[in-house]
Amino acid sequence: ELFDSDLVKRIRKERDVARDETQHAYMAEARRALAVFEAEQPKPEGEAAKKRKDLEERIGQLEKLQKDREDHGALLDVLAWHDGTTWRAAISSSGDFSESPALASFAHEQKYASFGDLEQMNYCINVYDEGTVVSIVCDIS
Repeated sequence: ELFDSDLVKRIRKERDVARDETQHAYMAEARRALAVFEAEQPKPEGEAAKKRKDLEERIGQLEKLQKDREDHGALLDVLAWHDGTTWRAAISSSGDFSESPALASFAHEQKYASFGDLEQMNYCINVYDEGTVVSIVCDIS
């Protein structure tokens, strides 16, 4: 495990709050759309009935998503390359490496980076086997 159990609990709790806010906004919009539709079409038929069924199904799917959600944690992308002198690697949780520092093995440069404000945890790397293995090293105490 990269993160200890206390950090995982804190991250999941914070992500749950953010996800709940987003989910609430989608749910409110879906219910509003259904209420507007029902006000305009009290007895829908044909295509209008299909549209009403679609709006109801959208609400049902959003409720199911909220109930069945599961947080599997962060997915990290790791990119390793040789810069002509040493092996380097960058780590990203968003797929955008523009903000990710290019680190060499800690033994070479003694540099480290942070996963971010949410995690509040630093890491360094070690690169082995000509870039085929990148070890992420965290000081968890």
